[in-house]
Amino acid sequence: MYYWNTHQLARDIKSNRVSAPEWKHYFIGVTLLGTVTWYVSFISTNTSTLGVLYELAISIIIFLWGIQKTYLTNLGDDGFDYVCRMIALAFPLYFKAMVYLAIFITSIEFTVGVMSFSSHTIEWLYTTIALSIQAMIFIRIDYHLAFINNP
Repeated sequence: MYYWNTHQLARDIKSNRVSAPEWKHYFIGVTLLGTVTWYVSFISTNTSTLGVLYELAISIIIFLWGIQKTYLTNLGDDGFDYVCRMIALAFPLYFKAMVYLAIFITSIEFTVGVMSFSSHTIEWLYTTIALSIQAMIFIRIDYHLAFINNP
């Protein structure tokens, strides 16, 4: 796996020298780097650094679990097009999640206005929702990969 030499990686991709486990490792790497970068940006603006760090740690666990589980469901090293399948299946699932989330957040905001929860409670509620969505998306992708790989 290359961390710096993208030119050599491009050569390996062009000559089909990147194995299925290496593709999975690149997928894990970009997922983790993207996740950490996303959460680090919140630390400077968020009121609860502990909350952000907690969510980051649980997100990393969910991503590692989800990627490993779906990789094995896609027949592991013997499977085909794991990263492409993950991206293709994740897109509509994330799209659906965003639509449902917009509806759910609207109802939460209305409820918060009526019930007057503390900002700390609201923050933990959103953290729980975000982590639940991540886990559910991996569960659904795993379901679809099982369908694809079942003869």
